[in-house]
Amino acid sequence: MAILVTGGAGYIGSDTCVELLNAGYELIIIDNFSNINPNSLRSIRNITDKDFRFYVIDLLDRNGLENVFSNNEIGAVIHFAGLKAVGESVSIPLYYYQGTMGTALVAFFQSTDESRRQLEPSNRPCGVLVEKNKKPNLLRICRRIRLFCLFWCLTPVKIRLS
Repeated sequence: MAILVTGGAGYIGSDTCVELLNAGYELIIIDNFSNINPNSLRSIRNITDKDFRFYVIDLLDRNGLENVFSNNEIGAVIHFAGLKAVGESVSIPLYYYQGTMGTALVAFFQSTDESRRQLEPSNRPCGVLVEKNKKPNLLRICRRIRLFCLFWCLTPVKIRLS
């Protein structure tokens, strides 16, 4: 079973994808490249030397989501997708809310049998995937990523000019 990462081409999503691939998980990435450079996917492959499946779709595209879930065996979803332009978020707030909060993804899960799968938004700790071949604990990977993000977001940075 694969792990689906929404927003996997973004800054936090791509780091998570690297960790998951290095831990031996099968990976599927969804991103629409609305505000990110597609070169990050090449970087993920170069860093890990591992392959993954990728779909260019928007989370609001229900048919695209149905295609991804019907063509893949997905065991968990980690949601990092979101938009990041402040000015635009003021002019079209509903679009930003739907994308960032994953409301369309949650609605998709509620309206299909996909609700049996584990949905992990990036704003709470990830659950544990149990597999027979003793792969590393996904919970530890997600905690490490969250701590890394918290460290870089909350730690004052001293810049020394010489």
